[in-house]
Amino acid sequence: MTADRLEFLSRRNCSLCESARSLLIDLAGARQLAFSEYDIDEDPLLQRQFTDRVPVILYRGRVLAEGRVEPNQLRAALEGIAEGEPAAADDSVTGADPTVDRG
Repeated sequence: MTADRLEFLSRRNCSLCESARSLLIDLAGARQLAFSEYDIDEDPLLQRQFTDRVPVILYRGRVLAEGRVEPNQLRAALEGIAEGEPAAADDSVTGADPTVDRG
């Protein structure tokens, strides 16, 4: 995985996840970021850690948003991290294979 990647933790049949996915795809395209999606129900570690928090959006190893994602807050959080520190070679917090890799 590359450092400049939005990671999206979701699950099937989640209306909040569907809403956040559209926003993330647009945001990733506009910022030229890779996008990976992980279904937490396919990874026991992710399921234990995030089951009550989906959708969860991660960037550079940090949670940008979870639950109901507000577009302006997500953009502000992304800006704060993107401007505040250099990217690491691989700082993914997930060990799962992405179910969707748009990057």
